[in-house]
Amino acid sequence: AADFFGIDLPDYLDPISTSFGYIYYTFPHLDWKDKDVFDTHELYVSISYDCLLQPSFTWYWDIDNGHGSYLLFGIGHSFDLGNDISADIGMTVGYVGNKMLTMGCPRSGFADMNFTGSVSIPVFNYFTITPTCSYSIILDDSTYGDTASNEFYGGVSIGFEY
Repeated sequence: AADFFGIDLPDYLDPISTSFGYIYYTFPHLDWKDKDVFDTHELYVSISYDCLLQPSFTWYWDIDNGHGSYLLFGIGHSFDLGNDISADIGMTVGYVGNKMLTMGCPRSGFADMNFTGSVSIPVFNYFTITPTCSYSIILDDSTYGDTASNEFYGGVSIGFEY
């Protein structure tokens, strides 16, 4: 059983993970002269359970321009490829709440479904490089104000842990 601030927790709570953080967004395709819409700030909180399909839930809350929420429900699976290299696959479904106006969302509703794959590669003792590739499907065009379309996208993240 896990020890949480001196409280002995039951074993079934061990697989629960939580995280929280802050994100700064900038939208370079928007007019930078309009200071009310070219950037925004978000807080997020996430919870997941390490079991079959690793269900997760993340709440993103725009604390600046949009004053709305984006709820993300997900499942996924990790594969150990050896030498501390792992591959992850997953699927998420997003729900736009409270009219995220900075994202161009005129109304609330199920917004998108994403399929993602990534490989985490340790470098030296403290760094991890993770290339990612995703495909996003728009579930309801009117949620995004007819401004979005299905698309592939990707990126690379570098993590540091000691």
